[in-house]
Amino acid sequence: MRKKLYCHAVRLCTAFIFLLFSSSLFAQKAVTGTVFSSKDNAPVNGATVLVKGTNTGVTTGANGNFSINVPSGRNTLVISYIGFHDQEVDVSSNNNVTVTLQENAAALDEIVVTGYTAQKKKDITGAVSL
Repeated sequence: MRKKLYCHAVRLCTAFIFLLFSSSLFAQKAVTGTVFSSKDNAPVNGATVLVKGTNTGVTTGANGNFSINVPSGRNTLVISYIGFHDQEVDVSSNNNVTVTLQENAAALDEIVVTGYTAQKKKDITGAVSL
């Protein structure tokens, strides 16, 4: 009976130790921030915020704010928006970031909106009005 109780205690301790270590493997860090435009210092609504090297991402809200859980071992966010240069931000030592995106006017000439779709200018045949 005593040997059976001992084996049960050892299994319970092993399971507890495994649970402790596995929870630290999946640790995440919450990062919040705001994205602004360099042109007019206005908040950018709908910018994409991705954790570099993963599929984890969010978009900014109406006031440019975002909140994302960054997996352990990852420290770089990639912020992108149409008409602006992509920007990488290191979040290894900071849980709250402010990002100012630089305008990329050349990228705006590559897209033409036609009705409900978007096409590249070089793929359109016929008249195009700018």
